Amino acid sequence: MKSLPWNAFRWLFILIVPVLLYAPTYDAEYIFDDGLFFTTDPVMTDPQGLARIWWNPTDNNGAWPYIPITRTTFWIEAQLTEFSPAVSHGINVLLHGVAAILLWQALVCFRVRYAWFLGLLFAVHPVYVQSVAWVAERKNGVSGLFYILALWSYVYFDQQREKRWYVAALLLFIAALLSKTSTIMFPVVAIFACVWLRPPWKPKDALWLIPFFGVALIAAYSRVWFEVNSFGAQGSLYTHGFLERLLIAGHIPFFYLSKFVVPFPLAFTYERWSIPQDTLASYVPLLSIGLVAAVLIWKYRTWGRSSFLALGAFLVALFPVLGFFNNSWTQYSFVSDHWVHLPSLSILIAVGIGLGDFVQKIAVRHGRQTMAGVLGGGVILTLGTLTWKQTHIYQDLEALWLDTVAKTPSSLLAHNNLGVIYASRQEYEKALHSFNIVIENRFGGLDAYNNRGILHFQMQQYDRAIADFTTAIQVNPAPQYWVNRGKAYLFLGQNETAYQDFSLAIQVDPQLPTAFYYRGLAAYELQNIPQAEQDLSRSLELQPDFRDAYNARGELYRNFQRLDLACRDWKQACQLGDCGYAQQHCR
Repeated sequence: MKSLPWNAFRWLFILIVPVLLYAPTYDAEYIFDDGLFFTTDPVMTDPQGLARIWWNPTDNNGAWPYIPITRTTFWIEAQLTEFSPAVSHGINVLLHGVAAILLWQALVCFRVRYAWFLGLLFAVHPVYVQSVAWVAERKNGVSGLFYILALWSYVYFDQQREKRWYVAALLLFIAALLSKTSTIMFPVVAIFACVWLRPPWKPKDALWLIPFFGVALIAAYSRVWFEVNSFGAQGSLYTHGFLERLLIAGHIPFFYLSKFVVPFPLAFTYERWSIPQDTLASYVPLLSIGLVAAVLIWKYRTWGRSSFLALGAFLVALFPVLGFFNNSWTQYSFVSDHWVHLPSLSILIAVGIGLGDFVQKIAVRHGRQTMAGVLGGGVILTLGTLTWKQTHIYQDLEALWLDTVAKTPSSLLAHNNLGVIYASRQEYEKALHSFNIVIENRFGGLDAYNNRGILHFQMQQYDRAIADFTTAIQVNPAPQYWVNRGKAYLFLGQNETAYQDFSLAIQVDPQLPTAFYYRGLAAYELQNIPQAEQDLSRSLELQPDFRDAYNARGELYRNFQRLDLACRDWKQACQLGDCGYAQQHCR
């Protein structure tokens, strides 16, 4: 009975620590693609959105793979809170704290040394900050819960052979896949865990995992399809040969290991490596992995067993993000902190146990058992301090990109997005400098040309804007680029050319309301009144809250003495926040 208060304290402590460490995120803004995943996803505000999430995988706002469980958590949150960043961040933090508790309890169940310390290490390590502080990465938090529970259930089944634990493990694994598809390597990781926790483990025991492998293959195919067909992971940025991909894969584990052991500095994006194939140094990481594996296998029956299993589980879990498959994030970098969230668990356990044994030896040597607690507390305090500092970079977009540029000057993603921020504040020189850096490096230049074109448009330099939009269109004829160029032509009075650009945008995307709106304006200037009315009406069908379209159609009606219809449109615009026309013309 005396242990109950102590256990309760440990439960509370391991949950409260991340709640406190991540406190700076509670007043942080949504960042980067949080809009695509959450705030601007039309499914989130649709009362029928839950059915769309589960039964229409391609209704994904151009951002989601088929991970309906994670998406459901966002939908429920949107229905209850109407997009509160504090709530979103709080949910992510609680998911992380609960995952730390589950990890601790699973390790206790299997009598792993220093289980509570390992759970606490997971809770405070700064390498997990990106997965927690970035709202869109909730998929790591949700999938992590199911992944740990699935692994716990399967190992328990492997030891006890009770079928209910097998069924539970399979269902939990499916839930993990429906939360984040990179958990596909679970069946192989489960083998490593069983070999470690239940020797002797025989190869025939792997037959139980055949259904798990089948489900994983389906999920893997689904994710590859989404990356190529929905997220655009194809083209010149993804044309790596097999040898180059192999060399990249050799560098990635060492990068993550270094960041886990010495988690400083951590950045939102890292340098996108260019690895030459004609130098011996490029092959050293890959050869080192092979050499270390060979030594550990050679010494497997003595001291190499635990290290081999930990390293093997780590490499296997990393396999989906080692660069062998196209992934849209690799246009920015081949590595990212959020990719190592679950793969790092085996390394965390191995390093944590090694650190615990080392500290205990020091304490025993000096005859002071309290020294172990002090040294362990020092490790936790150091990591917690780094985590606290790292959370501050997620306050807002400017803080995020400025920190990224400071730590990764080659991050063209950061320069491009800083340019967008500066342009929105009319800091034109700074914005132009940022966009030029991206364009000069010929990487990510497509968005930068479009963004620089928008900047020139804001500066009323319409000829330069047209030149930039034209370059963007030549690389990728995206409908919005046609619209942007058409707007510049419209402001130059070249109405026929503008009309043609808007028509081309509509051909590419017949559901783009801005294209119909601006083509309606061009048609009006060309005195094609029926077409103008038709296009403005179509833009309102596609976007019922398009107040500029209401104002424009109202002006069209007023010029043809239809003040009743004009006032109807202007009053609609007034309800949407623009009452200028209604107050001036309508009583």
